[in-house]
Amino acid sequence: MSTYDGSLSKLPNLATSRVGTPSFPRLTAISPSASRTESPSLSGNHPSASSARPSPSKPTTPNRSKRLDPYAGTPRGRRSGRLASKPRINFSDFPKRRRDSPTLSELVADLSSAPSDLLTPTPERTPSPSEIELQRKARAYVKPKPVYLPAPRLPKDRLKIDAMNVGVFAEDGAKDLWKSAMSFERFGGPRRMAPFRELHGLTDPPHADFSDWAENVRWAKEQFVAFGSVWVENGYDLERITEWRRENHWVSDGVMSG
Repeated sequence: MSTYDGSLSKLPNLATSRVGTPSFPRLTAISPSASRTESPSLSGNHPSASSARPSPSKPTTPNRSKRLDPYAGTPRGRRSGRLASKPRINFSDFPKRRRDSPTLSELVADLSSAPSDLLTPTPERTPSPSEIELQRKARAYVKPKPVYLPAPRLPKDRLKIDAMNVGVFAEDGAKDLWKSAMSFERFGGPRRMAPFRELHGLTDPPHADFSDWAENVRWAKEQFVAFGSVWVENGYDLERITEWRRENHWVSDGVMSG
């Protein structure tokens, strides 16, 4: 450990050494007169002072139209404005009923006093003898008894609609699954693929439908009631039923009654 002996020769020369010496900017003296001229004036004549000073705000009054109509500018206000712009009907401008015009009681009295030949309805047209004879034959018509036509034999292992798959063929959300699956209008006509439904188990066709599909269903129902034969909705059975009906001039009761 070294000790200082008190001599000044070993101290560093501060005048010649610049390492670590801080440097400060040179300050210039400002005269009082210059400071007064260069300092911004706070009087009201200076433009910067007037721009910096906030101007007093004037109280604004609300729009008179908005103050009177609280719905101004809203859809309700615009609608009321459109209604107000439309011309109003002044019923006082219309002429009143003339005093000499007849009242309802007077019109009824005139109608009751009219000649009887004016109030008599026109008689209906008398039918011709041929029309009378046709009507007599239509009333005396008796539908003939059903004629038996053997149905094709159905295989025992054929696909059927049963309790296991009835929900697949019923309409979505139907309360009665069987009624929906066996509906005449369920598939817009006969099914084109198995399982084929039995015609006598379908619902009745509409009364105004006299198509071959509807008449075939009615004929199959009649055959099942009379002979217990079962016909299905495949293409072969339907073609055979249609051909037999046309050859024997078979029609349902709805066609005869019109």
